[in-house]
Amino acid sequence: LYSLTTPLFKKATVTLGNHKTDIEANNPEKNRYIAAVYWNGKKIGLSIDYQQIIEGGTLRFELTSSPKQ
Repeated sequence: LYSLTTPLFKKATVTLGNHKTDIEANNPEKNRYIAAVYWNGKKIGLSIDYQQIIEGGTLRFELTSSPKQ
């Protein structure tokens, strides 16, 4: 199980074997706080397991400039 934190880049791709995982974030240079995380369009918590990553897909971070209150 991997804990997720704010990405440093707008987009990155991780390739493991024949599968790739795209990581996307909206303006991480200014938005430092995670509002939500989506795995293949489904909202998830702040962790993901290895099996999901190696199967490939899209991990999308919805970021905001202020922390949740």
